[in-house]
Amino acid sequence: MAKLFSVPIASGGVFECSSPSKNVYLLSFEAPPDNRLVSDFCESFLLALNILEHNYPHGVLITTSAISKFYSNGFILQHNAETPGFMERFCLPLIKKLLMYVNVGFDPWKARQLIVP
Repeated sequence: MAKLFSVPIASGGVFECSSPSKNVYLLSFEAPPDNRLVSDFCESFLLALNILEHNYPHGVLITTSAISKFYSNGFILQHNAETPGFMERFCLPLIKKLLMYVNVGFDPWKARQLIVP
């Protein structure tokens, strides 16, 4: 598996992107102890997605945790409350990028024809 790049998480941890096969990308993250969605984690996740989107051919993206017990243990509510604009500046941009992260070559109308007679 070819390692493509790493993005450090300021509060500790790393995002690592590798490619197990052509146009298949595995984005693995580790932010001990439980991959909490704090501002630093969200910023690094978004940066990793942007690097992949703008520097590599489009393909399949798989995200996974390098921590075996958790993909993510969610928010730290106190951090969210104490970080000005947490949702608008960190969380919502990440959610939008994940939802909009599609293969440019994907045509939903052609895919629909495969499903609907």
